[in-house]
Amino acid sequence: ALQIEYLPSLLEINIDRRKLLRVIKPRTFSEEMKEYIEDKESIFAKMKNELTAMDLSDEFLAIFIKNHVLKSEVENSILKEQFCPQLSLLSELDLSLEGERYLYLNYGFYYRLLQDFSMAETYFEKISDWWDANPVLRRQKFYLFINGVANYLGVLIRSEKYDQVSKIIQEFDEIDLNNLHERKAAFEKSSNWKMLYYFSKRDVAPIRDLI
Repeated sequence: ALQIEYLPSLLEINIDRRKLLRVIKPRTFSEEMKEYIEDKESIFAKMKNELTAMDLSDEFLAIFIKNHVLKSEVENSILKEQFCPQLSLLSELDLSLEGERYLYLNYGFYYRLLQDFSMAETYFEKISDWWDANPVLRRQKFYLFINGVANYLGVLIRSEKYDQVSKIIQEFDEIDLNNLHERKAAFEKSSNWKMLYYFSKRDVAPIRDLI
């Protein structure tokens, strides 16, 4: 629970330890209980912040699904006015590991909607590094990881950074997977990415081989 900072489990452990402490009643009861209470407050704060980051991510996703890109300077201005202050506030919060990923995702969506592909790439790359730094979470949340790779590849292809695209797809194909379902999902996604990559480069021959 500590390694992946899974807050619901950490809260449950906190409660169970306090119940046990009330049964044992050691001489250090006061000091230990104070520590558990402080720990509980920290967990609650991180849970609230993580949910705030998740809420903002869902708002961005709703806009992204509806519009994909913004079509005018007026829409750009509205987006900046609505979300720039929220992103700034979110950046200052004490975030859990998941909250940190949501923060990067929010910034990635924000700049992707504004068609600032350079800044979007920066934040989607941060998510890629985040997954690399948390392999346990990458195994547990493989389908979220796939979506993260797709977001990153999308902005790289739009920026015509084909060498990076090829490298990321190759690294993805070399990941050890847990089961048949993950191998199936990985094969489908990787095949789609390769098709998009070859189409973007106008490279027809590999498409035939891939099909």
